[in-house]
Amino acid sequence: MAGTTFQRGSTHTNLVPQKWSKKDYKFAFEANPLIGYIGTGDDKIVQVDKNFIKEQGDKITFALRALLTGDGQTDDGTYTGNSEGMTFYDMSVELHERGHSVQLSGNMTEQAAYDKLRPKGMSALREWDGMTTASDIIAALSALKTMNHIHGRVLGSVATNAASAQIGTVNQVALTPSATHVRYFAGGQDVNGNIERVANVAAIDSAVSNLFGTDVIEYVHRMATITVDSSGNAVCPLRPIRIDGEGWYLFLIDRLQKKALQHDTKWKAAQQYANVRGRKNWLFNGADGIWDGVVIKTTDMLHRRRGVNANTWPESFDTTATPCASSRTVARALFLGAQAACIAYGKMPVWKTGYEDPPHNTKYTVHTDKIYGVKKSIFNSVEFGCIIVDTLAE
Repeated sequence: MAGTTFQRGSTHTNLVPQKWSKKDYKFAFEANPLIGYIGTGDDKIVQVDKNFIKEQGDKITFALRALLTGDGQTDDGTYTGNSEGMTFYDMSVELHERGHSVQLSGNMTEQAAYDKLRPKGMSALREWDGMTTASDIIAALSALKTMNHIHGRVLGSVATNAASAQIGTVNQVALTPSATHVRYFAGGQDVNGNIERVANVAAIDSAVSNLFGTDVIEYVHRMATITVDSSGNAVCPLRPIRIDGEGWYLFLIDRLQKKALQHDTKWKAAQQYANVRGRKNWLFNGADGIWDGVVIKTTDMLHRRRGVNANTWPESFDTTATPCASSRTVARALFLGAQAACIAYGKMPVWKTGYEDPPHNTKYTVHTDKIYGVKKSIFNSVEFGCIIVDTLAE
């Protein structure tokens, strides 16, 4: 069957006006559940870069400057010849197209419908754009690929197009789990606060000692602030999010991890819900509470897997990695600081309306697409602002 070409300069140009609208983008952006975390400033968890919209190419390279390491000079010291050279690390982000369309079946469908369908098509696409972008952000931070945003939290299937081609808007930074990884924690705590740290999800096999709780929060917070790893190598600590001069971290947890936290006696005794009252900033809106300088928020967008004696998406976070222990469910929480991930745009979202069946003009269609890439920030081969936390979720 021949395809209909909708491009400027084609015979159907006038049927498909390009409606790039700041209002449409604003609505789509506000449909993103992570809207408060995204911005152009370096005080946000996800930093947006639009500088390459007018450039050609499918890859953007960011330069990240390392801290100076020299001691400098003291009294009457010699500066000539003792200057220090700066070191830069680069991180590339690949860009890919992602779009979607909504089509009405015809004139009779529009006549018989309970309400006007055309504006609902635009509204549905705005919602889709916001949700898929949020899903990409969560997947990138979780060391995963572009995931099916409807079932990603449980099934974890890779997002594909109609031809079964993988959608590559997420630049995966694959996880190599271990019990000493500076940006990965697996395990949990028992009811007495004793921490058990294991190597991977296969070892999260105890309903007693692999729970989420306040001691896990404190442990991961310490991981975020270390400057030397277990081998003596220098590590750049996670940079906190600055709110009114104070430094904070954000911990996104699964609803089942929240269930375990609510049974933590220390959490209950502290009545954490009172700690966020009166705070109006985006970081605290919708928070479950604060512990040890960490804002705790529950979200249904995180990934969850359950072991079923196989190695498929429903039980493994990545099919190239270890599956979860048999009959155990694991949730992947995210401990986040500033600039944990970045979004680079090659083309901002555009919105088009028209008909897919000229010259009959009966099947009204709304379309949107954009070119972008999402990636976890990497500095000197180490994740810059995110720690992945896998614990039991039952």
